[in-house]
Amino acid sequence: MFRFNDFIEDLGIKQSILQELLDYSQSNISKLANGKGELPENKIDILIKHFGEDVVSKYISKDEKTVDRISSYDSSTNYGHNNTINSGNQKENFSFMKIIITMQEQMNRLIALNEKSQEQVSVLIEQLKK
Repeated sequence: MFRFNDFIEDLGIKQSILQELLDYSQSNISKLANGKGELPENKIDILIKHFGEDVVSKYISKDEKTVDRISSYDSSTNYGHNNTINSGNQKENFSFMKIIITMQEQMNRLIALNEKSQEQVSVLIEQLKK
């Protein structure tokens, strides 16, 4: 089982991007995001090719079938650049992707904290006005 909504929220991916990447309609993407459908293995493979096995595997339940498929997956990976990374640069690119994803996760947390702070400031302003 693929945790589609967690995937798009954690990575900050717009549904329109996944709609194009997976060749799905907006309604199909919405159903997946709302947990009303299951992403087929061939679509998970597309995500692996685009975002990398290391990233996508975090959102896959660890049943035997899925683990076997991912562990036997081809070592050439595309990270959304429409080119294949040769195995000599793969470790370097994996590290780079991990850094980018970590930074994106940190930015998402900072944005959430900022929004919460703004709400608190608004409440304080309202209290001061009274």
